[in-house]
Amino acid sequence: MKDGYITAFIFMDKTKLMTKAAVLAYLEEHGTYSPSLAAISNQYEELFGVDPIWRYPLPDGAYNGAYIVPVQEGYLWIPYVEVDVEYYELLEPELATMLDADCCRYYLKTLQEYTADLGDVFVAIQQEITKEG
Repeated sequence: MKDGYITAFIFMDKTKLMTKAAVLAYLEEHGTYSPSLAAISNQYEELFGVDPIWRYPLPDGAYNGAYIVPVQEGYLWIPYVEVDVEYYELLEPELATMLDADCCRYYLKTLQEYTADLGDVFVAIQQEITKEG
């Protein structure tokens, strides 16, 4: 079997992915905002048939969210602090790191807690609406 990743329910040949350095250099050259990252997404989608770049939309105190970008070395975490009307997420490539198992556990736990809390809100709203109706 070829060396690669299974993400977004597809196999990605690692040799066809950009390196961490290439992604960061691309952003530096073309702008450190999400439309520049979209060009990389488009390139990956042409290669793999699906966009394997994910946006993590929850803040953690240090920033407002991040993008998870598959690269040859693993998974690159590129945070954003600000959102702009024209350029959308303003990326902070100098804060980019490679995800490790501990990071994945932390962000998964945070996401699960958030969705559980949001689910509770919808249950309460539904119960309130049902009582009124």
